[in-house]
Amino acid sequence: MPAAFAADTNLPVRLELQLTDGSKIIGQADVKFRALELSSSSLGKLSIPVDRLRSVQIKTAEDEATVTLQNGDKVKGIVQARGLDLTTVFGKVSVPLTVIRELQVRPQSSTTMELQPLNADDWDLLPFPQDSDWPGDRGLPPLFENGEVVLRGAQDARTKKLYAAPLTIECEVQLERRTSSDGTFEIRLVAEGEPKNLDARNVLGISVSYKRDGGDSISFLGQNRRLIRKYSPAGFHLKTDKPYRVKLRIEPERLLLQVNDMEQEICDLRLPTERFYIQLFGWQPTDRWHVPKFATY
Repeated sequence: MPAAFAADTNLPVRLELQLTDGSKIIGQADVKFRALELSSSSLGKLSIPVDRLRSVQIKTAEDEATVTLQNGDKVKGIVQARGLDLTTVFGKVSVPLTVIRELQVRPQSSTTMELQPLNADDWDLLPFPQDSDWPGDRGLPPLFENGEVVLRGAQDARTKKLYAAPLTIECEVQLERRTSSDGTFEIRLVAEGEPKNLDARNVLGISVSYKRDGGDSISFLGQNRRLIRKYSPAGFHLKTDKPYRVKLRIEPERLLLQVNDMEQEICDLRLPTERFYIQLFGWQPTDRWHVPKFATY
């Protein structure tokens, strides 16, 4: 696919695409995509560095684009490409220009949030839910040691502090070994007032899961941990020899999830309550999920 962008900087560039059918895709552009090539009837051929761009609105019928720059300037012309290549949470995709209504450039900073070791005094250790009918092994309580928490099977760690949106949660998580047919790590937003000894029902959350058959996935979870949306990115296999960096941005009606360089969002959500706890969950009982670093901001 011909490049719409040319090399300009080494920083990653994220694009948010609004499609003509109402869909939205967020992903990281190919490393060579760094300048928008535009043919303008009044200005001729232009090469606009991507860090100068704010948005591009495309009239698919006329094949004409209106480019808005960071300083508010606008220019019209024809984008010199057939489409865009992105890496998203559900894999690599090639999006034809004909189905793109608007794109917004979201430059990604080269700096990252410095995560901190976990302090056991900031967390409550929850028992296995008393209302669960699970007949098997119920795991062990979360283990805090050397600045990390180890989740050992449906006995969660919940923050003592209440939080509210907007909020970003960021952590590292590593599965020690794939011990069962399936397993999962979850970050749950648990409504204020939910009891500690019962399975929380009023929640939103995300999960990173593995399956023995290779169906590893990233998911958004709703009330009663109901699956809202599941992604199985091509080639995604949850490895045990490295930590994954998980970043969850929480807004009143939107969750934005990033796992390493995979990113996806979901909108039109309702938080369980105005204030909520953060709860870390790991499953199966034989799995050990390590969370060595954590931050909220």
